[in-house]
Amino acid sequence: MLSIEEILSELETKSGKSKKDLQKLIKKKQDELSGLVSEEGAAHLVARDLGIDLLKSNEKFYSIKDIKPEMKRVNLKGKIVSITPLRTFAKKDGSEGSVRNIIISDGTGEAKIPLWDKQTDIADQVSIGEVLELKNVASKQSAFGNIDIVLYRTSSIKKIEEDIPVQVKKTTEIKIKDATEGYFQIKAMIVDVFNTPPVFYTCPKCKSKVDKDISVCQNDGKIEPETNMIITAVIDDGTGTMRAVFFRDAAKEVSDLDVKTLKDITHEEAIKLIKENILGKEFLFKGKIQKNKIFENLELVVNQIEDIDVLEQSEKIIEELSKDG
Repeated sequence: MLSIEEILSELETKSGKSKKDLQKLIKKKQDELSGLVSEEGAAHLVARDLGIDLLKSNEKFYSIKDIKPEMKRVNLKGKIVSITPLRTFAKKDGSEGSVRNIIISDGTGEAKIPLWDKQTDIADQVSIGEVLELKNVASKQSAFGNIDIVLYRTSSIKKIEEDIPVQVKKTTEIKIKDATEGYFQIKAMIVDVFNTPPVFYTCPKCKSKVDKDISVCQNDGKIEPETNMIITAVIDDGTGTMRAVFFRDAAKEVSDLDVKTLKDITHEEAIKLIKENILGKEFLFKGKIQKNKIFENLELVVNQIEDIDVLEQSEKIIEELSKDG
């Protein structure tokens, strides 16, 4: 359902009446019905009297650039520009979880659709370059400041025969020795893990970091903190090493662990478990290379992780050896 502010905005646009006049009509309608209907209900009746279909108005489609964190009942369309491989991880109850991400763009911006467990089947039914129509979804801010699209049971997602002029671009692969600031992908092995706390807490509203024992946000007051996961590691591609940071979903994907498991054990046990799960593993890391504000050196903030195709890599090596011969 639309909020009263959303209804007033729609009525203002469609009727040409001022917000003040509309509020008077809504109050009058409530008085006529002896206060038996809410302000929103009376607004729907006023809309009917004015010949405006608010339910149809609710079919509004947003551009990705206009979607803000914590929005609900959002409709949007976007072309698939990337689909991440399926990754599994161990849940706290011992069961196996899985995750995939679909990245969409409408030309005004990009958004990620995280797919968990049974939802991952959706990724098998679509392809890069196809256009999706999403209805009744929600939004949240990712660890990288971007928008994540959240699917609920009442959400709908389907392919449509409509083109969106978005170029599906590839991220340039580089060697660590050639790293500069920007968006790149690096094929490398994880060789070490920093001894930093793998669990941190944030305000569910403004996403600022908070102390778990105080549960108070400077912006939003008393809150129930969100538990988040972070892994900071060292990656090596043979040409050099670089600090790599994995937040939230990326941390889950790279380690096959979840935050519930880590927050219930000691710091030392958590670091040991993370090292056991990730040291010596090689991946294709995609993300943003930026200068660390404290150490003034370059680091990779990872937002996508892909397994290395061994066969493809073998063929490339053979091809390179043939050229050298």
